Amino acid sequence: MTVIPPRPTNNLHGILFMIAGGLCMSFNSIFIRNAGLNLGLFEVVMLRSLVIVFIAITLSRHFSFDNFKVKQPKLIAARSVLMCIIVLANFSAIMYLPLVTVTSIQFTRPLFLVVLAAIFLGEAVRLPRTLATIVGFIGVVIILRPGSDIHWAMTFLLVGTLASSFNSIVTKKLTRFDKPSLMMVYSNLTVTAMCTPMALYNWVTPGWLDIFWVLGIGILSTGTQYFIIRAYDKGEATVVAPFDYIKIIFIALIGYFVFAELPDTYTWIGAFIIVGATMFIAWREARLKKKTQAETA
Repeated sequence: MTVIPPRPTNNLHGILFMIAGGLCMSFNSIFIRNAGLNLGLFEVVMLRSLVIVFIAITLSRHFSFDNFKVKQPKLIAARSVLMCIIVLANFSAIMYLPLVTVTSIQFTRPLFLVVLAAIFLGEAVRLPRTLATIVGFIGVVIILRPGSDIHWAMTFLLVGTLASSFNSIVTKKLTRFDKPSLMMVYSNLTVTAMCTPMALYNWVTPGWLDIFWVLGIGILSTGTQYFIIRAYDKGEATVVAPFDYIKIIFIALIGYFVFAELPDTYTWIGAFIIVGATMFIAWREARLKKKTQAETA
């Protein structure tokens, strides 16, 4: 089995790619919410995935079916199903919940990763990481405010964030064997297939404005996936990942100026706690990695 050798890292390029991905994701929220005003969730997601597949195949330099053979079909299938859950969860949240709240909950992925790594990978979780994880989930509780009515989209978003954590583990393994472009095509073909029945059942014929929103979603979603994949391909994960948090600034500005959303105090407190906890975990992992490299040098 051929393993793709690791490429030289360029952290500056990785950081710029991550910021570009955050910008695409932030502006995409405008298109997703407007598309959802007339079209159903499954229809929006299905059409968006078709646009991404079309873009990916069109931009492929040497398209042939032989180039679309994968080395890890089971992992590709698992990632594709996870991506369907993630996209549906994120889109429903953007359509129905305040944008800063959505982004804050999405930032809990590293917290779920700590738990999953301990359960499924047998990684030792020391006290600092345990405390940071607990503090991060306290931030989630502050945002959710138990006792108040919790929207179904919030519950689905938490499920999607957990699926995103599983997806991070699967994607990390896949990048050793299959190209990012293949992951993108197969995951979006799967999303299209899984969403089509419900999309047809609740079909609404798109108007010209709906088509504009859907095309924008497809283009910006492609840009988001491309830039984030390139960010981790170019730079070290521990250096690049913290710059993902910049998008909460973009999201807050869009929420305020485009949708007149002003998050309450509890949401901001919870968001800062979550971001602080996850950044601490990222900083500590980077520090431990450097220490290990120094000891083995």
